[in-house]
Amino acid sequence: MDGTGGPCFVSFFTAFSCTPSNPGALSHHFSKENIMIRKATAFAVVIFALASILIAANAFAQCDPGCKVLIQGEVQVGVMWVPERLPEACEYQEHWYLFQDYRYPGSDNPIDTVIRPTSERHFENLEDFRTTVEREYPGGRHITTIAIEHREDCP
Repeated sequence: MDGTGGPCFVSFFTAFSCTPSNPGALSHHFSKENIMIRKATAFAVVIFALASILIAANAFAQCDPGCKVLIQGEVQVGVMWVPERLPEACEYQEHWYLFQDYRYPGSDNPIDTVIRPTSERHFENLEDFRTTVEREYPGGRHITTIAIEHREDCP
């Protein structure tokens, strides 16, 4: 409504005047400058959204090689090790060692799990990883995941 009982029709890109009984009611709101600002803002939002989509489409979802610790709450609940590999590798393994107090997140267990890089640990190979973490944290579970990237340069 425009204050006189008549309807106003407004869209983000265009503004239609309100009822003729009050032609200047929204003149400042629908000035050429404001309409141009709205159009420029809409254009910028569209460009930003497209750029975000393109960046996300080309992002790699692989974990960097090295050691990470798994944290739930303020408690370390696991260790993850990713062996070195070539940057263009399409497939690689991650080795996770989950302590006894690790809890799988889910709808019935909404716990945040953080993967934090650490420079305090270094493993030479898989055997070194397994024997070290099993000795330091007995009773845990060793899980191996295979990550396969689906990119144009991967078969």
